[in-house]
Amino acid sequence: MINWMRSATFNVVDLCEYLKIAGTPQLIMYEIGSAAGESAEVFARYFGEVHCVDPWPFPAATDDVERSFDERAALCGNILKHRALSLAIAPLVADDSLDFVYIDADHNYDAVLADIRAWLSKVHARAFIGGHDYDLPDVQRAVADGLEIEPRLFSDHSWVIRKS
Repeated sequence: MINWMRSATFNVVDLCEYLKIAGTPQLIMYEIGSAAGESAEVFARYFGEVHCVDPWPFPAATDDVERSFDERAALCGNILKHRALSLAIAPLVADDSLDFVYIDADHNYDAVLADIRAWLSKVHARAFIGGHDYDLPDVQRAVADGLEIEPRLFSDHSWVIRKS
């Protein structure tokens, strides 16, 4: 069942290598929008705790998507599933407590901007916030308006900035 993939080119390894965090088990991250868990599976090799926030099921998804996520999470052992909307979970997370937040949920401008605003305070100074689908105009605009700094870009359309 684990073979469900959003995109054959979706690969966050380069981003994780850029963050230089491999082998640091105490690091905590949140992935906002996890779908079948292919990126969460990669993040699990780099972070001690990977919290995945997604409302499973979501429009155009099937039960296979959530089943695939659950299988990946079980195999990794350090993925924690939060079946909820991002903006419902963010207030429950302490400010300055996270090492990385990766936003890959609803890709319209208002949703991306709301996620950036809700999660930026959760990332401690010198840690990172990033996301996926920077090739989409709404994502580019929301990142520019919400962070006002040029992000580092990756070939899979991921983006990241270091919080100062």
